[in-house]
Amino acid sequence: MFAAIGGLAKADRLPGVAHGETRFAPTRAFVRRVTGQNVWILYRFDGEHLYVMTARGEPPVPVDD
Repeated sequence: MFAAIGGLAKADRLPGVAHGETRFAPTRAFVRRVTGQNVWILYRFDGEHLYVMTARGEPPVPVDD
């Protein structure tokens, strides 16, 4: 899991192609699944920082807008 977080931190572009989006109070969060595991990392980012909010053991409900 920590390797996946490190990959997010070093990414040239966020969100990645395979990253989804879900509701996470008070707004939304992007989601990345840890390869080979049933672990989902929920994160937000701005121009300078990556904010990892939580990791979950079940797939998130995608946002449908």
